[in-house]
Amino acid sequence: MLSGGLERGVGWCDVGWVQSTHKISGDAAAGFAAYLTAGASRGDYYAGDGDDEAAGMWHGSPAALTALGLDVERGVGRGELVSLMRGVSPGDGSVIRRVGADGSRVAGIDVTFGAPKSVSALWAVSDGYRRAQIEVAHRAAVASARERIEREVAVVRRREDGVLRWERARSLVAAEFVHTASRLTADQDAGSGGPDPQLHSHLVVLAAERADGRFAAVDSRELFRSARVNGAWYRAELASRLGGLGVGGAWPDGPRWPVFRAGGRAVGVVGAVVGAV
Repeated sequence: MLSGGLERGVGWCDVGWVQSTHKISGDAAAGFAAYLTAGASRGDYYAGDGDDEAAGMWHGSPAALTALGLDVERGVGRGELVSLMRGVSPGDGSVIRRVGADGSRVAGIDVTFGAPKSVSALWAVSDGYRRAQIEVAHRAAVASARERIEREVAVVRRREDGVLRWERARSLVAAEFVHTASRLTADQDAGSGGPDPQLHSHLVVLAAERADGRFAAVDSRELFRSARVNGAWYRAELASRLGGLGVGGAWPDGPRWPVFRAGGRAVGVVGAVVGAV
């Protein structure tokens, strides 16, 4: 297992997906909330953890979270998550997002940020201390990408004097869940092996805080349109923060990532996993 410093990258691998985006329908809210908050969903096959309920983290301005009755220190509770996915404040039960014209309500938008395979492999073969460092870097990069969306992407749609206008949110209310493995394939689920290491965060965007302090639904189209830029931002932030941990190397132009190595048998593990992608 890794316990010391890391050597420079020895090759390059494709980054693959760094951000994916999809809408969660209203009728899927309870099931998706159960998946996110179940301890097994985190994918800690490599860490050996099996908590009954996975810990999530709230994103949003302190004022917005307080208004919704959310306690940042306590983390994300399944009941609170389901309430927000139904468009209701967990604090007082008030409606914070109206239904659409067709009577339906989108439960949330799952914006998923995934680390490159070489970083996930490095996480899998590291000791607990190094894993924690990599996870902190990953979470910080996700938070930075969320802040970038707030600053740059007009995700709130408003109608004024019969004219539709788009504006940026004061803050996005979201719940983040970090998972460390991919979902099981059919063969793996049948018992032929474990899941692949895949460090990623589900950032479930639940509402937008408008400039006037009121809450509104998020226009998912703008999140889809900005996905490539948001993903690139996350990738650059993660690279910078990993560099601060001693994970070095030059960063080339284009969607590629350095393959990292360390002394001892970890080289073979990282090389084998990266070489397979």
